[in-house]
Amino acid sequence: MRICMWPFDEKHLSNSYTRELGTLLASENYEIVGLNLSVLFQRVDVLHFHWPEGPGTADNFIKGLFHLFKIVAVILLFKIKGSKIVYSYHNYWPH
Repeated sequence: MRICMWPFDEKHLSNSYTRELGTLLASENYEIVGLNLSVLFQRVDVLHFHWPEGPGTADNFIKGLFHLFKIVAVILLFKIKGSKIVYSYHNYWPH
């Protein structure tokens, strides 16, 4: 099974939650990939995303709107491709 974790990049691997979750899933023989342009055109069984609070924390309305559009577009694209969507709700308020 191929799982795209978003975010799952060098910046977010410093976060113990994403790092440990990715390591655990990989040890169970799941293929873990981070979201990037090429993954948008590849088969992915599950999109697992975290922390979509960007629109609420953007420093201006346009950046927040763009971030919201990006989140919705990615989710819709993966849904159209037949991927399952998983959202892990961690914190009510970003920190």
